[in-house]
Amino acid sequence: MIRRTLSSCFSAFTLAALSVSAAGCIFVGAAGGGACEVDGKQFSVGEEFPAPGGCNTCTCQADGSTICTRLACLATCTVNGKVFTEGDTFPGDDSCNTCTCGHDGSVTCTAEACPEPACIVDGIGYNPGDTFPSSDGCNTCTCGDDGMVGCTEKACLPCEYGGQTYQAGDSFPSTDGCNTCTCGPDGSVACTEKACAVVCTYNEQTYQPGDSWQASDGCNTCTCSPEGLVGCTKINCP
Repeated sequence: MIRRTLSSCFSAFTLAALSVSAAGCIFVGAAGGGACEVDGKQFSVGEEFPAPGGCNTCTCQADGSTICTRLACLATCTVNGKVFTEGDTFPGDDSCNTCTCGHDGSVTCTAEACPEPACIVDGIGYNPGDTFPSSDGCNTCTCGDDGMVGCTEKACLPCEYGGQTYQAGDSFPSTDGCNTCTCGPDGSVACTEKACAVVCTYNEQTYQPGDSWQASDGCNTCTCSPEGLVGCTKINCP
């Protein structure tokens, strides 16, 4: 079967360097002498190599001809980091139109007008039935069919922290002085947990671990420990 196919394909292009697609074969070239030459490269008998286009495979024949598979090469489209194959459909960026990957790798999309959101709250659009957090952080709102927004009205629990009272959604400094806390809708307090730099504070002055300075009495010496603690000598001042 292969021999008959080769003969029929070569009848019009005998021993020519060519790239022809025919029913059953694709000839890339013929060099003779027990080797094949394609695009200036030599291949030995039985050796396989990629066909032009990269999606088929060619094999060097004993008579110096080259025969290749003829699988259809499918184009691909890359959109927002995702790869789609020719014919694939996927949602457009606006989420209301549909895009298709074309045979040449191009992307075409429908151009239907997207419906306007029924409710707009803080610059964000919502459709009827959508639910979203209330601005107080502890209630829930729903977009109605008439474009009106309805929210629950349960009381928000305050947060007690460091002797202070905060409302849901409030942010405030942690007692360690270097993290930030937030009051949750249920009255709980959540704080960041980044490592704090160790320093010593004395008379509203800040010192690094290992630093020494004169105490406020003028005759003793204080030192900042690695743990951030201040230690001072206790000699009697004259």
